Amino acid sequence: MHAPLTPVPLRPAERGVLAVVLAGALLLRALDALLWHPFTPDEEFTLALGRMHWGEMLRATAADTHPPLYYALVKLVFLLTPDGYAPARLLSVALAGATLWLIFRFARDGFSPAAGWVALLCASFAPYMIYWQHAARNHQLLPPAVLLIIGLSYRYASGGGRARWWALAAAWLVAIQTNYMALVFGLVWGAAFILAEPMAPRRRARLAATPLPGLLSFVPWLGILGRQVQAGPMNKGFFQETVSPIYLYFHALFGRMEPYQPNQTGPLFLLALLAFALVAVLGARAVGRRWSFWVLLLGLPTMPIVAAKAAGWTLAERHLAFALPVFFVYWGAACVATVRQLRARCRAPGVQQPTGEETAPCSAHLKPK
Repeated sequence: MHAPLTPVPLRPAERGVLAVVLAGALLLRALDALLWHPFTPDEEFTLALGRMHWGEMLRATAADTHPPLYYALVKLVFLLTPDGYAPARLLSVALAGATLWLIFRFARDGFSPAAGWVALLCASFAPYMIYWQHAARNHQLLPPAVLLIIGLSYRYASGGGRARWWALAAAWLVAIQTNYMALVFGLVWGAAFILAEPMAPRRRARLAATPLPGLLSFVPWLGILGRQVQAGPMNKGFFQETVSPIYLYFHALFGRMEPYQPNQTGPLFLLALLAFALVAVLGARAVGRRWSFWVLLLGLPTMPIVAAKAAGWTLAERHLAFALPVFFVYWGAACVATVRQLRARCRAPGVQQPTGEETAPCSAHLKPK
């Protein structure tokens, strides 16, 4: 992984390809949202809040666990368009577009142009991502905010002044005013950047202060969150959809539009699992000893899953959507690293064996006799 994230300019031809890929990804999400999947009861809650007057909406969200930023965006959309299912879901499709673009830039700037393209293609056309990225729920705003925070944190750690600090603080404000899972993300972010990422002590202290405006804005919701955790819907232990962090990542890649695994027959499931394990292990070299990225990759889904299982809290897979962009960044880099390693092994010269025989390079087996 590059340190820092170095912007890699797009060539004119790449810009055209990027536009086509993003347009195709958004079209699939829009079609799935408008034609193929009915509105869910959870989305009715979003619709009801978006139809309220501003004061009524703020009072209603004040009794909920989550702050009102996402619902305010829905309200603005309804002011510009006729309210209904389609505009609410298309807002989520637009947020999905922002997430896909950020995945592409992070993988491209942090690893390689090839990693950016692989990450973008996998995230754009994985059926699981198409299924979940158009839901009219407030967790849709969290993935782009989280990935923006991570990218800005890497850049600020390597340099930058007040403008970058305030941009990072604004991203934190958006995340925290969207969903309480931003607080869980903050714990993992602290372990990754405040503890594991190398930087000057003074810059580390300034970076640690970037979430403070967002945390102060969440103070009015602390009491509500406490009541929800102790006796509210969050405390219903039967609502546990996710088995493990690795299973979540596997499902994001190989799952179908239905929300649960396994979605394949036995042989296909084992084949997909083997491919997942091969790339995940061989591709680890792409990250190397950038421990902060490992903390993010493994910690983002693990901490909420462990905490929810230990305390008996409600947890659904969609609540962990904020962890998936980092995984797709890793997957793009890991695929490229795996291909390069396999190619290098095939191009290596023959190796002398204890028997005195020499093994032929991979290319020799491909030549006609």
